[in-house]
Amino acid sequence: MNTQTQENTQNPLLKYAGKVITVEVSLVKIAEQLKASFKEDFAHAAMLTETIMDIALSAKNVHLLHNNLNGFVNAIDFEVGQVVSCSDKGYKYLEPATQSKYAEIGECEILEVDMTKTDNVKVKYNKGTDLLGQSGVDLQTTWTKHSNLSAIK
Repeated sequence: MNTQTQENTQNPLLKYAGKVITVEVSLVKIAEQLKASFKEDFAHAAMLTETIMDIALSAKNVHLLHNNLNGFVNAIDFEVGQVVSCSDKGYKYLEPATQSKYAEIGECEILEVDMTKTDNVKVKYNKGTDLLGQSGVDLQTTWTKHSNLSAIK
């Protein structure tokens, strides 16, 4: 039995790996839902709805508006200050440190969380050993998606 068959036997849900769905929601429906959330006698409901929709569209955050209107919460299981592993890429020094390379970040510390951003977690990581042979002196920060993070055991 090959390794792939063994993995599928141990976890039958692996057959869904790499498969995704796309859900399309009409912006008109989101706008109608937003407008309906205001009191019926609110005279400026249409204008405020249009303003909120335009801001959400320009910031590419309409999905967050839709999620909030429908009670969906996108929670992050990590806390500021926690050390995690990041599969996203960033610039790291090569050995010897005469040049840098775009490589997996690896171990990093969470500095900030902002759920209004697509890349919603700011992390700090060590770029590696610098030209003087010192490690940990050249720290880099970057924003990444929380889906790129995993706990370190």
